[in-house]
Amino acid sequence: HGAGCITEQDAEPLVRGALDITRQAHGSWREHADGFIVGRTQWCETIDEGSFEYVGGMAIALHHPESPWVTTPLR
Repeated sequence: HGAGCITEQDAEPLVRGALDITRQAHGSWREHADGFIVGRTQWCETIDEGSFEYVGGMAIALHHPESPWVTTPLR
């Protein structure tokens, strides 16, 4: 939606579906973020600059008061 490829209305069920899957797999947004970083590191077989960029972005998502990860409870 942010890239203009689909409408907000088309994006909403996709986001809701992803949220449902995330809720089934993780107990908290922190656990979700940690799992993503571990999975990315395994996929890339290294810790590179991109890894640090993801960690920084996820730290913001976990703590910024307007972040969906802050405003939307996972449980």
